[in-house]
Amino acid sequence: MLTPEKDISCGVFDSSLLRKKQTKSNPRTVISYELEIFLEDGGVSYMNDEQREVRRGMLLCAKPGAVRRSDFPVKCGYIRITNECARREGLEGLLSSLPSYTYIEDRAEADEVIALFSKLERRLFSKSEDSLTALRASALFLDILYRLHKICDKEYDSKNSEPIGDPLHAAREFILEHFSESCSLDRIAHEVNLSPNYLHTAFKEAFGETPYAYVTRKRIEKAKRLIAAGRESMLTIALETGFCSQSHFNKVFKAHTGMTPKEYRNSIVDIY
Repeated sequence: MLTPEKDISCGVFDSSLLRKKQTKSNPRTVISYELEIFLEDGGVSYMNDEQREVRRGMLLCAKPGAVRRSDFPVKCGYIRITNECARREGLEGLLSSLPSYTYIEDRAEADEVIALFSKLERRLFSKSEDSLTALRASALFLDILYRLHKICDKEYDSKNSEPIGDPLHAAREFILEHFSESCSLDRIAHEVNLSPNYLHTAFKEAFGETPYAYVTRKRIEKAKRLIAAGRESMLTIALETGFCSQSHFNKVFKAHTGMTPKEYRNSIVDIY
């Protein structure tokens, strides 16, 4: 059960009110799990080697150790969960497997998530002495986490708010459908009738990362979900996510997460 203030905190951050004279934040290293749902368009969010233009309904999930900064203005609802609480409550696997950024394209769905963040804030800051307050807050947070996973499983992904050409959208859609297969730059470029060099440059300008980085990120995100599910061997997961061998999978996974796939699974198992 989550203990308000000790385990979990939430609220609204509005840079126009809290950072009136600042145009950007200083880089900081994340020390807990951070979930944010952005309430307005505007600003840019940076995390490690990724950047996203902020739009209403953009979901952010920052894990401990990530380096973050923002270009203002930004306004978001936030939830912070301590590492100790995540381990104790068995939430590390669920939190770690959420993508860093997801655009919730369905406006009604985004409004629903925003309302849940607000409801949790009201629950946590309630002055009621009801002994069930912590239980209700825990149930509400788990509902939020469940809904976020359902949304992310739909393969929503970030889109640049500026108009971009259809071939780039087609390239991204092709990757979403085929990242678990052989998905080289040459193959993607051939599918959308662009030169590999142009696709590499234009894709990065439009989406903030190269096609290769995007393919790899989608593979790692899927691998995390499969590892957290705990039903398949590492070799099977490696092949299902598009890696040519388990050794290559181990190397890439560790480069992105700081742990081997086995260490990542053990970190989840150790929670229980």
